[in-house]
Amino acid sequence: MLNIKQALIDKQADSALRDLSKGDMNGLAVIYHLYGRLIRSVAYTIVGNYTDAEDVLQDVMILLARRATLYKGEGSARAYVMTITRNRSIDLVTVRKNDVSTDEIGDIPTRDAELASVEVQDLLSRLSEEERQIVTLHVYVGLSHRQVAEMMGLTSSATEKKYQRALKKLKKQYES
Repeated sequence: MLNIKQALIDKQADSALRDLSKGDMNGLAVIYHLYGRLIRSVAYTIVGNYTDAEDVLQDVMILLARRATLYKGEGSARAYVMTITRNRSIDLVTVRKNDVSTDEIGDIPTRDAELASVEVQDLLSRLSEEERQIVTLHVYVGLSHRQVAEMMGLTSSATEKKYQRALKKLKKQYES
């Protein structure tokens, strides 16, 4: 269950997205303030490096501004923004899959202490992409299993089972 602070943040974000859909660009600044770090963290989990996560953050802000009129206010603003973040992150990984340079090997995010620790990132990297996304969206973003399921095109029960399996894998990896 969401805590009161998160519920207030989500209400502000919903209002900002509605303002943005009416042409008020100040709504974009509010979204950035409320969700910027979260967008960057979720993107980092998917794309695997700080620079690409920053690119995703910028792309998400641009997409929100360009497609503001598409926001209908159905569901949570956080889920809406995280869906865009997830999709843009996956798009970036797909595009860059064949463009791996040796300079990117071993890229460790030492510049930003707000990103998850290297140890946690290492453990998460041992999960499948789907498991990593489910854990990240549920634990770090705070979405319910139902919201994660909708976002990923799965059933709620499948999401819960995959989440539980992922936690068991993480625990096993951590203990070894």
